[in-house]
Amino acid sequence: MMQPQVCPPLPKGTILDLAPTDLKNLRQTRYDGRNKSASVEEFAPDARRTIEMAYEVTCELQELLRPLYKDTALAEEALQRFLENEDWSQPFGRLAKLRIPEAQRENDELRKVTHDIKGGALTALYGLLQLIELGVGQPEDIPQAYFLARDHAKIMRNALPDLDPPRYEADLNYKLHDVELIAEKWRGKRGREDGKKVEIRSHVEYEGAIATRCMEFSALDRVLYNVLNNAVRHTSGEAIFLSAVAVPQEHPHSLRFVVVNPIDAAQQAAINERTDGEPSRLFDPGVTTDSTGLGLTISSEFVAQAFGLAHAGEAVARQYLGATLVDDYFACWFHWPLVDD
Repeated sequence: MMQPQVCPPLPKGTILDLAPTDLKNLRQTRYDGRNKSASVEEFAPDARRTIEMAYEVTCELQELLRPLYKDTALAEEALQRFLENEDWSQPFGRLAKLRIPEAQRENDELRKVTHDIKGGALTALYGLLQLIELGVGQPEDIPQAYFLARDHAKIMRNALPDLDPPRYEADLNYKLHDVELIAEKWRGKRGREDGKKVEIRSHVEYEGAIATRCMEFSALDRVLYNVLNNAVRHTSGEAIFLSAVAVPQEHPHSLRFVVVNPIDAAQQAAINERTDGEPSRLFDPGVTTDSTGLGLTISSEFVAQAFGLAHAGEAVARQYLGATLVDDYFACWFHWPLVDD
């Protein structure tokens, strides 16, 4: 086990008290990460082309940085050439602004897929590349660019199976994914739409596998990016905190992820008003303090699938995920099953 550390502002005891620790996994077979998806053919031709172009650029960037990202000097030089010579900004910008027509607004799955392919890791990746292009990036931004491109390519395949069938099928192959993969990429800073940067401080207190396929890991990523993007967007401070603790302590079978961000008095009042004093209701469909609330709803649906629950509402009611206010902080949590030895 890794040496215990405190990831402020919540001590470990508070993290363990957020929800029951012995939550059952009701699935007979492990969730492989599929079925929260749509077809790329459901989009209008212009939107479909935007999606395809953005995906191609994302994959190209991933392949460019894969062998280089640990060597900052080589990777930075290659990335600068890429930014100067490739048409990356236009497809990323168009995808970030993607809207589905009014006639398709009742298509719930299409709305959720659109939310994740235009959000996910793209928000941070697009902003990061703009900073690097302007020459104001930092050395630690180089590996982050690789992680973000890799993650978003997988998220797009998870959400749109027919976007890249060969790679989609490869993502379904058995391949253990260690928890450390989460720790390594959720460090550093993320940009916001207002131009500010927010530091992410993470502590993962577990060593072992958390997914058995790339497809499952990308489903977990869709939850993590939704929850963390929400925290980055709404924090009233300069940092947010990600903790991951295995539960129950003695014989763990789930990993509890906890994301904490400071909020001001106005935000606290808005949360209490919109949720009738029950912040976990933010995971219910249609409940939000601003925007659409889709990200947290999608998260509850994935968690329900991972544990074999009947529906997202059951996951919230039984505290497989939820949210609360602790002093001047908003804290939300969710669980994901560990891989059996």
